[in-house]
Amino acid sequence: MAGRVSAILYNRVRRCGPLTANVSQQQMPRAHMNDVLRTTDTVAIVLSRFERPHVHAIADEIESELVLGSERFSDSGSGDWLGFYDWLRSKSGEVIGVRLWVDDVNPQIRAAGQCVGVVTGEDCFPLVIYLGAEREFEDEQSCDQDFGGNMLLVSSDKFVLTFNAPSSS
Repeated sequence: MAGRVSAILYNRVRRCGPLTANVSQQQMPRAHMNDVLRTTDTVAIVLSRFERPHVHAIADEIESELVLGSERFSDSGSGDWLGFYDWLRSKSGEVIGVRLWVDDVNPQIRAAGQCVGVVTGEDCFPLVIYLGAEREFEDEQSCDQDFGGNMLLVSSDKFVLTFNAPSSS
């Protein structure tokens, strides 16, 4: 099964067109971001068209709403399965982003693809979310093929994608 999934993902990567990016010059302090990723089982990544992605530790069980600070996010209706994802790791093994292989590309996913720090393929979607300025990752260390704990929540002008936290490498 794992070989079949790898072949499917490889073919999806091969079909993707040129990548486009919305990149912010701001960067989350790497130490803080990786501390959050190591101390929780579930993370939320907040995406915005105007701000860099923010990583939050959240409860493992999410109902139909999530409140982060003063912002209220509601379930988009996409369910708790969006697709497979890989945590992208640098040469030193630090998590620098996540690549989501979306199964059902809907208008809300397309809108999230326009956010700062997100790179998307033109004709197909992996959604690649960079959590800081670093963009080079090691493929061998970035092939989790994780799934589950994955939801899309929306507010009036932001998005939240939830993920199981990355395992230690």
